Amino acid sequence: MVNGTDEGSASGRFVRANGLDIYYEESGDGPPLIMLHGGTGTIHPSPAFSAHFRVFAPNTRGHGRTANPSGVFSYALLADDVAAFIDALGLDRPLVAGYSDGGNTSLQLAMSHPGVTRALVLGGTWHRMSSTYVEGMEQMLGLVGDDAPDVDRLAQTHPGWVSYWQQAHAALGGPEYWKTLQRQMWPMWMTPLDYTEADFRRITAPTLVLIGDRDECIPIEDAVALYRLIPGSELGVLPAASHLLEGRGHLYAELAIDFLTRHSTGAG
Repeated sequence: MVNGTDEGSASGRFVRANGLDIYYEESGDGPPLIMLHGGTGTIHPSPAFSAHFRVFAPNTRGHGRTANPSGVFSYALLADDVAAFIDALGLDRPLVAGYSDGGNTSLQLAMSHPGVTRALVLGGTWHRMSSTYVEGMEQMLGLVGDDAPDVDRLAQTHPGWVSYWQQAHAALGGPEYWKTLQRQMWPMWMTPLDYTEADFRRITAPTLVLIGDRDECIPIEDAVALYRLIPGSELGVLPAASHLLEGRGHLYAELAIDFLTRHSTGAG
């Protein structure tokens, strides 16, 4: 779960893919790079990346200006959306960088659509539901009834987040739509992923795993385990960085751009 800003710029347009009208923004020039935002977030400016790449930044289903008619979320479905997005735009093995839910989507994309990407950056990405992850999500979002997020508690404890969500996703259902989004995403966030070693062996693209050393939901040990499960991957640990990367986004960008530049051409 990570936030962004600046929804609906002049560069925005829609493309039909996987039964959706996916809203996206494009900037920069160079090798194509798809940047996937986190859950409940939206498109945000990426000048550091657009200085090196032709950046395609889509709103994932149910976010920003991309509707989710089914009301269902899963990382497999989100990965299928991205694969269809790549095909609809005629992109040839683009680079992909995802953070949080965007990272989980990128991980699933590499497993279920091997060969469609040139290289991957998996930022703030989990591959198993540790007790730290479960406790972190419950503390951040709260629970009520049958394991549903407590939206009233959220409005009280995180008014800044709620104000952002009300603005970022208003196009899909007005200022109260954020409550629907939270309730629809919760089952995906709390469903075990159950990946196997064979799933990870299907990942053929060069991969960089990035984690903040103060991530509230993902222990460094889990990021190290993910790095070891993906053949030939690289690992970067961001010092003094939480899951939301407050004030440390420049470190994430620096490491990601270095990796993506090294893998932006050639067969690898």
